[in-house]
Amino acid sequence: MRVVISGAGVLAPSPAVEDGIAGAVHVVPGFDPESELGARSSRYVHRSAQLAMVACGRALDDAGIPEEARERVGITVGTTSGSVTGVVDFGSGSFAQKRAYLVAAAQTPNVVLNVAAAASAIKFGLRGPNTTIAAGAVAGLAALRHAVIALRAGHADAIVAGAAEEVSGPSTRVAAATRGGPHSEGAAMFLLEPATAARTPRAEIAAITVASPADCTSETVADALRQALHTAGLADPVRVVAHRGGAEVAAGVAEVLPDVVRIEEPAGDCHSAHAALQIAAVLADGRLPAVIVATDPEGTLGVAVLTAPEEKK
Repeated sequence: MRVVISGAGVLAPSPAVEDGIAGAVHVVPGFDPESELGARSSRYVHRSAQLAMVACGRALDDAGIPEEARERVGITVGTTSGSVTGVVDFGSGSFAQKRAYLVAAAQTPNVVLNVAAAASAIKFGLRGPNTTIAAGAVAGLAALRHAVIALRAGHADAIVAGAAEEVSGPSTRVAAATRGGPHSEGAAMFLLEPATAARTPRAEIAAITVASPADCTSETVADALRQALHTAGLADPVRVVAHRGGAEVAAGVAEVLPDVVRIEEPAGDCHSAHAALQIAAVLADGRLPAVIVATDPEGTLGVAVLTAPEEKK
């Protein structure tokens, strides 16, 4: 089964650097979750869930999926550890109250990983498979890979897949301690469908892999990229590439695709949402075939190959 991206919802960080509680940050400009989602849907969920929900709604609208057609639409959200802010607020609340159990019950969902996927499904009536993938900087690619597998297995008619990252005091402190660089937020969600059913195909996912090699060297990256390109069976040369992960990744990509233009990066370090935002940038650029490569410091490597969609057959 050929799987295509037929809708996209994107909340990108501003290139402007702002002063955050724990250092320089890039935030989504003008983001107002209450006006986007309504007070009831936005009140009790953390910022990364709010970003994911808005992006999910925009992807559904972009693909032209009406409410009555969402019975077999699923959702897969990529993350690192859910909301650091949600965990910190809940944990500190247990100390602030006279009794630990007096912490606000409404904050409980923000401690678990799947609140963004669950809240999005409730808001938009998605009754298909509901999945959360924890994969750090590779989360966006891992979410899309899971969605492709689920579609090919017949578990859903369509799946919204992508990732989100929030900026807050706790999340910025974690980013500064573990990754460095200006922390950034954003979200990108994509509506994936079988090519034969898609109303508005934007790009085909010709190949997508996620692996955990023993060592993520330039040779490992080059081998994974060659395998993905072989699986994709490209008729045309790759036109643009997006990648992150340091010198080893850059060297591996350059070995296989020495003359390909690198597309502009999202501002700052979006971590969980970075690869998803790179896919969004590739779609906006429109030059296909394109390759997206992402690595995580824990040793995960992801590669995706996007091609121009073929006509329905």
